[in-house]
Amino acid sequence: MEKPRLAAAEAAEFGEPLDASTTLLLANYFSQTDGTPGPGIPIAFSELPNATLYAQAFQSYTGAKLGSTITQRLIAAHHDPTTHPFPV
Repeated sequence: MEKPRLAAAEAAEFGEPLDASTTLLLANYFSQTDGTPGPGIPIAFSELPNATLYAQAFQSYTGAKLGSTITQRLIAAHHDPTTHPFPV
């Protein structure tokens, strides 16, 4: 019997595998979530249970990654107005 495998990748148009730490973050999320709807308001990562130790590292990595991705998409959309930076 094979061990279960988890493969995470970016959106279908990219198909790049995610790095190990992002994959682990997703695996942890999926293992902890119970399907309860969110409160309808944004919650900071630091407000999640047991996240205070990891909040700074998470923000420095994820914040930088989000900022970089958003900037790249906005620049690409500026150069090609037929594309939307955030496709639905």
